Amino acid sequence: MADEASGIIYSALFGVRPGIVSVHYVTGGETAGPGTLMLAGPLRRIVARLVDFVVLTVFAAALCVLAAVVFDSVYPDASDGAAFLLSVLLLVGVPVVTVRVHVRVVQRWGRSLGKWLCGLKVVPLWTDGTVPLTRRAAAVREAAACLATVVPVANVLVGAVLLVQLLSNRPYWQSKFDRAAGTVVVRWPASADASLAGPGDPSPAAP
Repeated sequence: MADEASGIIYSALFGVRPGIVSVHYVTGGETAGPGTLMLAGPLRRIVARLVDFVVLTVFAAALCVLAAVVFDSVYPDASDGAAFLLSVLLLVGVPVVTVRVHVRVVQRWGRSLGKWLCGLKVVPLWTDGTVPLTRRAAAVREAAACLATVVPVANVLVGAVLLVQLLSNRPYWQSKFDRAAGTVVVRWPASADASLAGPGDPSPAAP
């Protein structure tokens, strides 16, 4: 979001709130009232991402097993070449299907299973949490991280980068994916008690 007249970029990267919006963000130790949303702290976000990692890994493994069983039942005498082709298709297809399902879930509900269990929600920046994510925002935010989750080695590297970003003291605790998508992660339901924020939640953010 930008003000063309002043040239100011209204984003969490700079901690500048547009004057036309009434939404305020609070952090652990503050009280969430009308028109405010509590920012999700690093601890909850890390736990949510770990849960999603397990869920996505199990989902991808289940797809592989199902495809292998179906292939073996339909083509019991398949050649080694056909089996190799199946392996290649699974290597490409399973991550794509997994990513599409995950992105669709986040776009529809604003939360994955991990975020739901941790009481978190992804919302468009400067909204009250009831505005749904666009398909583009969900894809930009989740696709890269989700794809890395199901790709060996890449999941470790991306996980390390995300961890460093979450622990960095930037306004509104946005990751690169959040900033690119124009989203922010908040506690949800919005009435969640600030006293439950826990030691992993951030210090007060910029106004």
